[in-house]
Amino acid sequence: MEDKKVGIVLVNYNGCEDTIDCLKSLLTSTYKNILTIVVDNLSTDNSSEILKGKEEELRFTLICSSENNGFSAGNNIGIRYAFDHGCSHVLLLNNDTVVTPDFLAEMMQFDDGKTALTGTILYYWKKQEIWYGGGTVNKFTGKTVHLHKGESAESVGKNPDSISFISGCEILIPRQVVNTIGLMDEDYFLYGEDVDYSLRISNHGFGLKYVPTSIIYHKVNASTSKIAKASQYYSARNRRLLIYRNMKWYQKITALIYTHLQTAHRVFQKRLTVKCVRAGIVDYYQKKFGRTERIF
Repeated sequence: MEDKKVGIVLVNYNGCEDTIDCLKSLLTSTYKNILTIVVDNLSTDNSSEILKGKEEELRFTLICSSENNGFSAGNNIGIRYAFDHGCSHVLLLNNDTVVTPDFLAEMMQFDDGKTALTGTILYYWKKQEIWYGGGTVNKFTGKTVHLHKGESAESVGKNPDSISFISGCEILIPRQVVNTIGLMDEDYFLYGEDVDYSLRISNHGFGLKYVPTSIIYHKVNASTSKIAKASQYYSARNRRLLIYRNMKWYQKITALIYTHLQTAHRVFQKRLTVKCVRAGIVDYYQKKFGRTERIF
């Protein structure tokens, strides 16, 4: 039986060196029926020109977006292209990752057409230490947790497990799921879209599963380390947005109270900047979503 066709989507923004590293690792994949798509999200450096010259060598299709509407929008461009070109599944993969040869084959053996899948994500710089080993989201607090974070790779065993949160760093989604719940929500622009998508998947009766034997490496924060203040804004705004859109009324009450108190505590500890989080909260209540025009 022929393997199902999987579209692998990488979103690039001023990070072609990381993207090229990821593409090179994808060439080693033992799962061969793949269509690799790179969406350049209107990079301001020469990423698109460099990537254009690598398409044939690294076996991918480059799509240059005419605007940067965020992580979700970039992925949505790739998802549409993958399904328009006969893929039955789409794998959203951070461009700052490096995969192992069996990572996709390990996930696909547990595919049932109605469950989103992910694997073990190890730190690129500490290759035996877990960054993500499955995840949970608490609907009464809005808090997400990376399971097994900081533990050794051997600690997670080999048996797949149901979870409630999949990191956007790596998520394999069957076409049936996307057809039912839709594309990623572009109102988030950056941060929170993966939590939102996980909740939408589970709220529609589909499953989320963690496959420990599927392994990739992640250069954590390589793509966002230069926008710390903006990240505070988006995190403050978007966490409240995902609570509002995905929780039941009684969960919204507790989750918003918890989130406001947690934000205040972190501001008091000077872990967050008042200007950034205040702007995020104000824009949430004023329903100003997507890419902000604020300058931090």
